[in-house]
Amino acid sequence: MHLQRKIVTAIATLSACSTALSDVDPMDVPVIDIAPLDLDWLQADDARRTADGLPLRFAVAHECLVTPETHGTWDINEEGDARWRLRISSAAAPHINLGFIAWTMPESGTMTVEATDGTSSLAPFTELDNADHGELWLPVILGEELLITITCNKVDRTAVTEEIALTSINVGYRGFGAIRSRGTEGSGSCNVDVVCSQGDPWFAEIPCVGLYTVSGWWTCSGGMLNNTAQDQRPFFLTANHCGVNTGNDQTMVVYWNYENSYCRTGGGAGGSGNGSTSQYTAGGAI
Repeated sequence: MHLQRKIVTAIATLSACSTALSDVDPMDVPVIDIAPLDLDWLQADDARRTADGLPLRFAVAHECLVTPETHGTWDINEEGDARWRLRISSAAAPHINLGFIAWTMPESGTMTVEATDGTSSLAPFTELDNADHGELWLPVILGEELLITITCNKVDRTAVTEEIALTSINVGYRGFGAIRSRGTEGSGSCNVDVVCSQGDPWFAEIPCVGLYTVSGWWTCSGGMLNNTAQDQRPFFLTANHCGVNTGNDQTMVVYWNYENSYCRTGGGAGGSGNGSTSQYTAGGAI
């Protein structure tokens, strides 16, 4: 679907993101800078959300309308392809994730997303990531600043500028290895890491469990299920209170084998975990 038609119903609610030019080099590209989060307010509001039985929030969504036509910078790379780059930054953020309400990458196009400090990156996104719903929601990138790079044939530059729009920058503040905030409750002693010996009898079942995020800012968990036909259709069971519905199922990012690498003292109560986010599935359908 053409970008202008895709976002026409959402554009009225989108707030403009501020840009500022940096000096030149890879860090030499324009940057969208998100102000640091108010952690004290978030702590109080998270307590309210818990009391109301709402899903766990791990990031704050910042709506914007960013396209390769309106933001960032274009140049020609060493291979002679058109290249668009943009940085996203939020000081002291432990992680950031992105949501594209419009995503149709041409055959020649490739997008990479990486932390500017070189510690975290995502595999390239190509036309194989185009979906019928026309959106793309990414897993978290660890770090306070990331760099988006899109390369394509020069003739496909117009297609990239018209068919790709970043509309949600989600700044993290807890979870995914972030140090627990002051006053944030950890897991109880009854919550046991699967790598602990208590998990041994469930060795075969453990890989079916998935942690997932919705709309880039709240999270829940579920598990893969087989059916009576045992044809391995990818059914995923989760709780109704997690809030997944036909309006946001395309924003799901499910992380597989997200488990601590060692058994923490007292089960999950022993501080932040170090689960890997490298295995994930983007998008779902109810």
